[in-house]
Amino acid sequence: RGYDRGNSFAEPPPRPSSSYHDPSPQHHQQHYQQHYQQQPGYVVELTERSPHPVISGANPKGQGRSPGSCTAFNPSYIPASAGLNTSGVLLRICCGPKPCNWLKSNDFPPAAADSSDPPPVEHIGFAPCDIHTGACGDVLPLSTFNLDPQHTLQDPRAFLYDGDYYTFYWTSQTGDAKCTSKMCSVGLSKSPTPLVQGSWQAVGHFPWYRNACCIMKPRGQKSYCFWGFGPNEPYLPGLGVSYTTDIDSANFTQVPWKVAAGVHSPLGNDSMAFLPLGPEYNELGLEASARPVLLSDGNYLHFYAAHTQGFGKPGNWTGNYTVGWIVLSGDDPTKVIARWNKKTPWMNPVYDYETLCNADRSGSCKYTGANPWTIFLPSADPIPGRKDTFRVWFGAGDGNTGTAVVKVTVSRVIIA
Repeated sequence: RGYDRGNSFAEPPPRPSSSYHDPSPQHHQQHYQQHYQQQPGYVVELTERSPHPVISGANPKGQGRSPGSCTAFNPSYIPASAGLNTSGVLLRICCGPKPCNWLKSNDFPPAAADSSDPPPVEHIGFAPCDIHTGACGDVLPLSTFNLDPQHTLQDPRAFLYDGDYYTFYWTSQTGDAKCTSKMCSVGLSKSPTPLVQGSWQAVGHFPWYRNACCIMKPRGQKSYCFWGFGPNEPYLPGLGVSYTTDIDSANFTQVPWKVAAGVHSPLGNDSMAFLPLGPEYNELGLEASARPVLLSDGNYLHFYAAHTQGFGKPGNWTGNYTVGWIVLSGDDPTKVIARWNKKTPWMNPVYDYETLCNADRSGSCKYTGANPWTIFLPSADPIPGRKDTFRVWFGAGDGNTGTAVVKVTVSRVIIA
């Protein structure tokens, strides 16, 4: 499916006021203009953004349709190689009404879950996608590709490394011989031929929250991975960072964060946790999101996920899930050298497939998802031939997939 080039900031309809949602369309225009205000050293712009999903159950067959009655979202791009004849995205597939449709939630009136609903079933599937245009084909049937049919999996974070495809994911299969904590719910698997059923082999489990994404270096050098604390002890709504010199060993060492002078980026737990900016910035709990991408100045751009007050079922779906960004030093990826720090998050849900028709409770919205007002951006990759320009795919409404193009301008050299 195509989308409006150069019209990324088309004005959406006004939204109802809530703990975060601003009632005036003028606010959205002001927010979009903020994308062009210089951060210290970097300008990060959304230059294209799809007003319609590139993958959705509402799309026509042959134009990025989800399989059957399932939803497909939270994508992670993998390029073609000798072991994969087409590029595309691994993505989360949800096929049970209770977890997949917010109107089927157990305690949400008026559409309470029916006792005949099937049990939750979530897996990792695949759809072919073009990094130049952002367009995607239909999601493969789960009978054709399902990364692990035996367990519930969510939210892949994939990358190609040394000829193998790797992906982190959240899994219901917690722990292994090396990781025995109840928090060992982040898995890592690899395969040289990712669409061949049964080819994915487990590497390890980790005591991290939800997921991880990495800056990969040659074996023997330090590769840094970023992950969520979540309900770990101590509970922190932020991100940790660990390194490994051999990812196949599944051995990681946690290290502290650093922040460059003049950058507002709070840390906690003796600098072991990168924290949200706080309620005054409409940024609460964080989640590690897209794999950091290399910029032309040698530093790395990372998109992270955050939420505002009132997000999800506990907040009666009055808050947002949003996107922020940081730049990490290429010489020391534990050091934050720039961060988006406006009081409006950098990327917010605005289109119907992202907001689920402004959280329409009538059941008439053609888009389905588990959480209205949701943007989750776990995929960023350089567009070949375009300097500091990246194709991103993102989950929308926790049930659909959108795409955008991000352009970064390095406005001056930062001494990291």
